[in-house]
Amino acid sequence: MAFTALETEIAALTGKVDSLYETYRTKAQTIDQSVANALNAIPNNSKTYYLNAATGADTNSGTSSSQPFRTLKAACDAVPVGGHGIIYLAAAPHVYDIDADIYLRRKTIQFRSQANLTTGNRPIIRQRLSADENEVYGFYVQDASVSFVYCALETATPADLETVPSDGLVRRIDMMGALVGVLFCDITLGTTSFVNRSSGTASMWLQIYGSTITRSTAGRGVLLNAAQQPAIFGASNNVLPEGLTYSDLMAGLKTDATGRVYNVLSSTEL
Repeated sequence: MAFTALETEIAALTGKVDSLYETYRTKAQTIDQSVANALNAIPNNSKTYYLNAATGADTNSGTSSSQPFRTLKAACDAVPVGGHGIIYLAAAPHVYDIDADIYLRRKTIQFRSQANLTTGNRPIIRQRLSADENEVYGFYVQDASVSFVYCALETATPADLETVPSDGLVRRIDMMGALVGVLFCDITLGTTSFVNRSSGTASMWLQIYGSTITRSTAGRGVLLNAAQQPAIFGASNNVLPEGLTYSDLMAGLKTDATGRVYNVLSSTEL
């Protein structure tokens, strides 16, 4: 009788164990599914887009070279806030006009030639004026970064620069600051700046490497107008206009009594 009672007790305990295991298995499956659903709900903030000034359309998806966007603004706007976007540009003779203000807020954007050309035939990103030439368009970089790789960059030449506010191709560095990078590009300076610190006290970083800088015939533009604000400038292996130094290609510098620049920390002598 004792043996039978023990068997009964063991059987009851085994049943409880089986029940507990089934409860655990069901709850584990529910938790796993909830985690999977949560992960699937997280948006993919890393985007790749394509531009073609000749065959593109802003109504396209922009996600392949066969369905490219046409304008810089459409591609930049498609990158979500907090996201990272690589934007491939079909190479020259394609010209991509900045014909509207483009706001980059809390985004990381890289423009690069689809062909990765080290010389010649680079896609041209050109700053444009409004129809009445009272405004020049550009990238507003706020708590964001923008870089250009294997591109040709051209700043504008307004008829009257004094009436044109925020004139930089890249401008209004504020909020938490910004990073502007240029790698293996051709920069042609008109009368407007490449980067213009038009407002804010947040620091910014301009890095230029392996690029060629020229000025147009009427050009007096600079690489960086620091606007008396803090900045970090790094430059290496670049070709400058004949007879000019990096100091000649900057404005808005603060100097002490000895002539030392103290608002721009630079890898080159200013």
